Amino acid sequence: MGQALLRNFFNITLPSISSTLNLSILLSIISGLKAFDIIYALTRGGPGHATEVMSTYLVKSMSSGSIGYPSAISVIQFIIITIVALAINSFTNRSESN
Repeated sequence: MGQALLRNFFNITLPSISSTLNLSILLSIISGLKAFDIIYALTRGGPGHATEVMSTYLVKSMSSGSIGYPSAISVIQFIIITIVALAINSFTNRSESN
């Protein structure tokens, strides 16, 4: 009985929900890379720089009056998120075509 359930799950259920599952994984990874609000509200990147991420460093740099360095950080963050999204998308498209 257990073997039949696993076979049904992997042959019927999982292929049916794969596109929804792929989208939810992609959105979760992107939101994880853009984590800012919880970290900034709780610790503001401290103590020291222990909980500082790219987004909190960007805000600290902008509040000090700098514009060029935070702009470069934003572009790098955009490139990283785009590369991760394209990698996940190509992996999921390859697995869907099989």
